[in-house]
Amino acid sequence: MGLIDKHALIEKNATLLLVGSLLVVTVGGIVEIAPLFYLDNTIEKVEGMRPYTPLELAGRNIYVREQDPVRFAWIPTGRG
Repeated sequence: MGLIDKHALIEKNATLLLVGSLLVVTVGGIVEIAPLFYLDNTIEKVEGMRPYTPLELAGRNIYVREQDPVRFAWIPTGRG
């Protein structure tokens, strides 16, 4: 029984396909989440970095909300 035959067997049997998919997703989730339990801190301290002040954060939120992209002179915008 070759690999293609096993693949066809899994495709024909919906329950086996569901169990296999669940197994793969479970193993993937464990591989991604388990290392976080062994780390003391997931955020690396970077020299020279500081958190935003409340005023800077409010300004940044407005800037992101307005979504004003940088426009270059060579891009036609249709504004005359």
